[in-house]
Amino acid sequence: MSKNWWWFIVKGLLFLIAGIAFFSRPVEGYVGLSILFAVVMVGCGISQVFFSIANSDVLKGWGWTLVSGIFDLGIGIYLLVFPLITLATLPFILGFWLVIRRILFNGRIV
Repeated sequence: MSKNWWWFIVKGLLFLIAGIAFFSRPVEGYVGLSILFAVVMVGCGISQVFFSIANSDVLKGWGWTLVSGIFDLGIGIYLLVFPLITLATLPFILGFWLVIRRILFNGRIV
């Protein structure tokens, strides 16, 4: 038996509540997702910048991680400042961001 199994039940209930909320108010849900995505990009950017600087002596190609973090931070701030652009372009930005992150980090360019 695994410990803390009940977290999966809590997560499932939260997903169920979020799904019902999105079905009942899709426009507000999309606005919330766009803001959440922008905040996540800012958080990823900040953490990557700090990670790359802190591990510059250990990481090979740490500059790519730094550049990626600065890029994420800049795009995230831009999307927070201009929320209407975020609403209009969210699927494209999300798709582009995920593809680039896949190439950079799982493709071992870093």
